[in-house]
Parts: sequence; structure tokens; C-alpha cells
Amino acid sequence: MFFKSTISHTSVLIFLFCIFTGCVDENSLAKANLEITEDVISKKEDFILADEFLAKLKNGNSDTIIYCERTCIGCCDFYNIYWSRQGRYFVHKIYFDSNLMATRSTTSSLDTNDIFSFLSENYAELEKNKIEISFPSRDHYCFSSIDIYTKNDKLETGRITDESFNENPGFGLNPNDMKKVNRNYSKNIQSEWYILILLIENSIRRNQYSSDREMETLQTN
Repeated sequence: MFFKSTISHTSVLIFLFCIFTGCVDENSLAKANLEITEDVISKKEDFILADEFLAKLKNGNSDTIIYCERTCIGCCDFYNIYWSRQGRYFVHKIYFDSNLMATRSTTSSLDTNDIFSFLSENYAELEKNKIEISFPSRDHYCFSSIDIYTKNDKLETGRITDESFNENPGFGLNPNDMKKVNRNYSKNIQSEWYILILLIENSIRRNQYSSDREMETLQTN
């Protein structure tokens, strides 16, 4: 389980700087069994903070980065950025907190490496097989997108709509929408990408900083 660190804000920033630049000794991390936690409130927009954090990771010494965006059009956006470095695994969450009327960012270590283990074992399949996207016949819809960065490669899913994983995706105002069938449903639901999304969203469910709103909008609810 995650816990709130008693490390001062300055110490946390120094520690995170060391993660990016490589000055942290992995052995000392293992001995201390630290779970890094940072909780920051900002007036910047969420997508700006997400882009800035991704740029820091890409310019640092990360082994693998998994950039996950969850968007419901006209409603909300959530960013979960996972990264690994020398056998350690972390996640940075960014979302607009309606209670604080500001953007909230949290950083913490992961309680399991299941996402990265799956990615490593199935990278070739993820690279070869893509989700066949189904687009809704309405303006309001939700989608997920995943960008994966390794030392020498990059994978992008584009917008994976919820309809892509629904057998009968249509429920618009037009009654004929109900008759629509997703011909790619079986392929999509059995794909490695779907499993990866499940693993990511299970991680979100376990994260103490995930908001109720984010939990409600998960693709695999």
C-alpha cells in the first residue's frame, strides 16, 4: 500500500532530481525501502504539466516510459505517467481536482512491476498488433491513449475509444445505432493492448491518489 511520506517538500524535489539525473544509488534505495511521494497543487493546466513531466523523463535516465492519457470529451482528463529506472518503478498522476479548483500532481513508487513485466514479455506483439478503433456516432465519448518510450523505440496507440471494446457500441439518439456491431470486438478484447490497459487501470484503482471521478471513467469499469 502507498503511504504519505514525511520527507520535506525540498527533500522530495532533490530526491526526484536524483532519479532523473542518475545520482541515486540503487542499493541505498533498496535498503531504505523508500516509497517516494510528492503531492503538488498547481494553477497550470493538466496537459501542460503532463508534457513538461514527460520531457523531463525523456531527457533523464529512464529505461522505459509509459504515458497514459484518459479523456472524456467535454468532461475531464487524467494523466498517468509510468517509468522505470534500474529496476525501480514509479508513477506520476496529473488531474484537475474540482475540490481544490487546481491541478493536482502526485508521484509515488509502484507496489508491483506487473505492467513493465507484461510490457517486456509482449513488446513484439504490442508492436505488431494494433487495436481496431471504433468511433462513436456522438460528440461526447471517452478514450484512452498510450505512448510507450524505450531507449531505442516508441509505440503509440492513438485514441482507443471505449466503443472499441464494446460488442454493440452504438447508443446514440438514433435507434439504428443500437443495431451496430463492432466486428473487431473479439480481436480487440483478446489483444495484448487490452491486457495492458487492464493492468494500468488496476494500478490506478490501487493508487490512493486516484480520484473518485477517475475511477468512474476507467475504460475497463
